[in-house]
Amino acid sequence: MINGATERWDYSLPDGRTYEVASRFVDSDGVACQLTAFRNVTQRKKVEMELLELNRLKSELLSNVSHELRSPLISIKGIISSLLQKDVNWDSETHEALLTGISEETDRLASLVTNLLNMSKIEAGVWKPGKAPQNISDIINETLEQQKWVHKERIFENDLQPGLPEVYADYNQIKQVLINLLENVVAYSEAGTKIAINARAVGGMVEVGVSDQGVGIAPDDLEKIFEKFCRGSHRRQRPRGVGLGLAICQAFILAHDGRIWVKSKQGHGSTFYFRLPVATPDDHKGLEHNA
Repeated sequence: MINGATERWDYSLPDGRTYEVASRFVDSDGVACQLTAFRNVTQRKKVEMELLELNRLKSELLSNVSHELRSPLISIKGIISSLLQKDVNWDSETHEALLTGISEETDRLASLVTNLLNMSKIEAGVWKPGKAPQNISDIINETLEQQKWVHKERIFENDLQPGLPEVYADYNQIKQVLINLLENVVAYSEAGTKIAINARAVGGMVEVGVSDQGVGIAPDDLEKIFEKFCRGSHRRQRPRGVGLGLAICQAFILAHDGRIWVKSKQGHGSTFYFRLPVATPDDHKGLEHNA
């Protein structure tokens, strides 16, 4: 062993345990000896595999983020270069189309940066929802109007139960959840198809559903759809993201003591649901006390 002649290898058992095995060495007098030592390194191997997976995900994230940032920047640069050409007189329709292109690509950049910042705060554990009684109908209607302007090629509808109770939530985080869900269903549905939001009261909670008429979600993707960096296997109608939008939705909803899930059938679209607790009289009292 002093001469470094010891052989080492790992041996894994069917139950998942891993042992490091050290065996056979040449003693100081030159005689070959057999001494086998087994050391349980299951936890160490698990940590090693997790680190390797994290490194893989980090590399994949950097690659995806670089691509997602580069694509809209190239488009914006190209459009601006066209508008700056002094020897070309653009008609009003073309001019408006070029400006619309800049606006859409800027929205893509803003969405990507927002998701990256939100995920970094979640991972660092430095954020907490600023909960207060909120009118969920107002949040839905405001978000929907913005998305109608951004995605003019889609048909947006809403079906909100009259007199919905207030929810105890962080306004900005719930709005971000709706934006991410709408961006996701838009990405997997064709132009001219309908996207609908419905909301209703269900036993002390308010349930919100976001539906599309797109390609649906493959069965293999359903179980991991809310995991970080997960991107559906189906072809998107819009450029691919980095797989953070739905993971952020789940983190925000769980932080509100809510629930989020999806139902989907391939070829018949998907519906994402989430539920939030209804605001109680005590929630209003807490708000007055803080004020």
